[in-house]
Amino acid sequence: MINIFNGSNKQKLMQSEIAVQRYASVNAYMAYEGQIYWTRAQFFLAANALLIGFALPILPTLIDKQTLYRIIIVSGASLAGLILTWLWQRSLKAGEYWLNHWRSELRKLEEDAYGDLLLHREFPPESGRVSATKIAHHTTWLFYGVWGLVIIYLSYFAFKLSQKIC
Repeated sequence: MINIFNGSNKQKLMQSEIAVQRYASVNAYMAYEGQIYWTRAQFFLAANALLIGFALPILPTLIDKQTLYRIIIVSGASLAGLILTWLWQRSLKAGEYWLNHWRSELRKLEEDAYGDLLLHREFPPESGRVSATKIAHHTTWLFYGVWGLVIIYLSYFAFKLSQKIC
C-alpha cells in the first residue's frame, strides 16, 4: 500500500485548506459589507420617499393658500430631503470603499485557495456592464433633482407671498 499523504503532500493539503478558510472568511466579510451597503441604500430610499410623500401633497395647495406655515413645512422637508440624499451618497461611497477593499483581498487569496479558478481576479470590465451601484448613485441624483425642483417651486410661492405682505 502506498501512502499518498506523505509529508509534503500533507503539508500542501493543509496549506490549501488554510487558504480556502482564509478566502471563506474574507468572502464572509465582503458578503456582510454588501448586505449592509444595500440595507443602508434601502433605508435612505425609503426615508426620501416618505419625505416626498409628505411634502408633495402640500405643494398644489400652495396655489390657493399661500401661507407661511405651509411654505416653512415644505421647506423643512426639502432641506431634510437634501441632507438625507447627501448622506445617502456619502454612505454609498463608504460602502463601495469597503466592498472594493474586500474584493481586492479576495483577489490576493484566490490563487492559493482555488488555483486556476477565476472568481474575482477577472472581474467583468466596467464598460458595457450595468452596475447596481451606479444605478444607486443615479437614484441619489434623481432625488437631488426632485428636491431642487421643490425648492424652486417653493421659492416662487415665497416670493409671491412676500409681494402680498409688502
